[in-house]
Amino acid sequence: MSLKTAIKSKITNHYISKEQMHEEYLNIKDLPSASFSPLSDEEKKSAIQQWGGVQIMSSFKELEVFKHYNGFDSRYLSHYLYLPLVARTLNNYHYTKFFENKGLLDYLCKSGICFPKSFVRRIDNEYYDADMQQIDYSDAIKILADKDVLIVKDSVDSAGGKSVSKLNLADINGEERAEVIKREFGSRKSDFVVQECVRQSKTMARFNENSVNTLRITTLYLNGDATVCNTVLRFGKPHMMADNWGLGGILCGVAADGRLRRTGYDIRLNPFTECNGIPFEETVISELPEIIPVILATHKESFSLCKFIGWDVCIAEDGTPCVIEVNSSQPGIFGEQLCNGPIFGERTQEVIEYIKTKPFVYNRALVRF
Repeated sequence: MSLKTAIKSKITNHYISKEQMHEEYLNIKDLPSASFSPLSDEEKKSAIQQWGGVQIMSSFKELEVFKHYNGFDSRYLSHYLYLPLVARTLNNYHYTKFFENKGLLDYLCKSGICFPKSFVRRIDNEYYDADMQQIDYSDAIKILADKDVLIVKDSVDSAGGKSVSKLNLADINGEERAEVIKREFGSRKSDFVVQECVRQSKTMARFNENSVNTLRITTLYLNGDATVCNTVLRFGKPHMMADNWGLGGILCGVAADGRLRRTGYDIRLNPFTECNGIPFEETVISELPEIIPVILATHKESFSLCKFIGWDVCIAEDGTPCVIEVNSSQPGIFGEQLCNGPIFGERTQEVIEYIKTKPFVYNRALVRF
């Protein structure tokens, strides 16, 4: 090994180690101390053997949380390995970040699945209509001024619903509408998309009618086989406008037949067994068995470059599944595993073998689209 290669390798390993510790810290920093059950020496050895093909583990904090709530299983994946090693190998960010652009999803994906309709998109400071035909600023305002309700969100790097605005224009006239839209445009510093407001089904609204509640369906497409790894229901607590777990929402695991698990959790791991008087373990999302084949087919047909995807799926008021967002680089795994067990389940070793044979290039700067 040349001196230049050795130095480069040392620097890379340094940054990988920093990212590993940082990502693990973000997941456990606010958890109560009672959430951790230390691993025995035998359990640590088992975890090291399980994941040794990726990297030798030296931290087990997330596994301690999973053990406390669900019992020990060496297949649990912690962020110490997930980011940057597993996620970057399964999903090459040079390609997969492109599919996270919310302004392009309904244009790029032609598999037949529903996405919220985009009325106007701002991409690279230029405006495009629903058919990706370039328009000017005034045309963009005109297109939107006759809509009663609009959803505006940043196209990229807008995780957690932090950039989402809802514009209610029904009770104001045309000139006032235009001014509201112009102010919203002026407040946005990056690319954004203006979409229809999806009305959710009664099935989903019963948990919280103020938030658009979604199913996070996580799928793996590896070696030609697409399967569901995990499904959780996400909804906001009373009066919350967002369903996002990181903003205080609740996650509850969902079985393949649509039946909810007994217990859901918020980001501080407070347990919940019901919401709005609805007991989780007595509740079934009956649409799920019909949604799963559509999601798996879409993964294979339109997103085959992405091996591991988290789909945020709303059920519209007519019962149609509508994909609100695609997480195609590093979908969440912590809450998902807490609710349903090891993220890759029976395919864990298959994932490890894939990672062992796949060249790994660590690129700290993600490609932005």
